[in-house]
Amino acid sequence: MKFKKFLNTFWGSYLKVSLSAVLTLFLAELSQGYDLFSFDLAMAKKLIVAALISLLPPIINALNSEDKRYGKKVAKLPNLTPDKI
Repeated sequence: MKFKKFLNTFWGSYLKVSLSAVLTLFLAELSQGYDLFSFDLAMAKKLIVAALISLLPPIINALNSEDKRYGKKVAKLPNLTPDKI
C-alpha cells in the first residue's frame, strides 16, 4: 500500500517515467544490433541522458498550479469581474 502511494508522488512519477524511457532506449539499441553484454561508456551516457530528460514531465506537472497530484492544494481566487469590483 505504501508503494502505491509512493508511485503517486513526484519521485514516484519520475521513477516510472525514467524507467520506461531507459528501458525503451535500451530495447531500441538492442534492436539495432547492440550486444546485451557489452555495456560501454557511450551506452551509459545515453541511458543517463534518457533518465534526465524524462524528468521534464513531472517537473512540468509539479509547476502547474492546476495539477493537484503532488500534494499542492491551490486555493481558487475569487472571480473578479469589473461589475464586482
